[in-house]
Amino acid sequence: MKVAKANLEKAQADLTRSQNIFKEDPGAIPADEIERDRRALKVAQAHLEIAQKAVADTELRAPFAGVMARKLVEDFANVLAKQPVLILQDISKLEIEVAVPERDFVRGKGRSETKEQTTQRLAPKVIVSAIPDREFPAAIKEYAMTADRITRTFPVKLIFENPKDVNILPGMTARVRIVIDPKSAWSVPVTAVQADENKQSYVWKVDPDGMKVARCPVQLGPLTGDRVLLKGGVKQGDMVAISGVMLLREGMQVRKYEP
Repeated sequence: MKVAKANLEKAQADLTRSQNIFKEDPGAIPADEIERDRRALKVAQAHLEIAQKAVADTELRAPFAGVMARKLVEDFANVLAKQPVLILQDISKLEIEVAVPERDFVRGKGRSETKEQTTQRLAPKVIVSAIPDREFPAAIKEYAMTADRITRTFPVKLIFENPKDVNILPGMTARVRIVIDPKSAWSVPVTAVQADENKQSYVWKVDPDGMKVARCPVQLGPLTGDRVLLKGGVKQGDMVAISGVMLLREGMQVRKYEP
């Protein structure tokens, strides 16, 4: 850019000198030489603007406030135009994408319902695998109207606020819990449900006072992934054993898993 500035200063000086000479003695310099100097000045100005733009393009400006997640090139390395050099993330809000099976997607109200209304109806909660004892309210951001060709599921994106008291970062695994039926919207892993000799499904309900288990007959609803809906037999606040159920017996004492 220094060369472009120097060329501009020279072109300006040449034009000024030609104009001064022509002003003192019009016959001492031809008029077309002054016009030539004017054109040279415009060319120098254009070259300076190009150089300034090139310098400005070497400065990276973030389109949003965030943190640098990763550098993709080493310091002082030569890079090509439009080559990614770093990953910038805004972690004030996080996104999660889930695959909704066909049988669950058809239960939605489709185009008759806005995303806000769907969020209110389903009340989605994000459960991060690293902190399974907490749930974070989420909102539906967008969803696809065409199924994946291989899995036949519909991708749905949700967004939720990143809490300040824990360190949740992009790339962590999580799941989403939704309310299908407010009156009986309880689900457990399929492996938590057993059947007795009469083919009656049951779960092991845990007494929170003595931490002892007891059989609890349940009515099963539809499957969703590796979980099954319990349409009856349990209520809000009940504690159900979900691991080691094959080894449990009536009145056996258990303990709560603490990660």
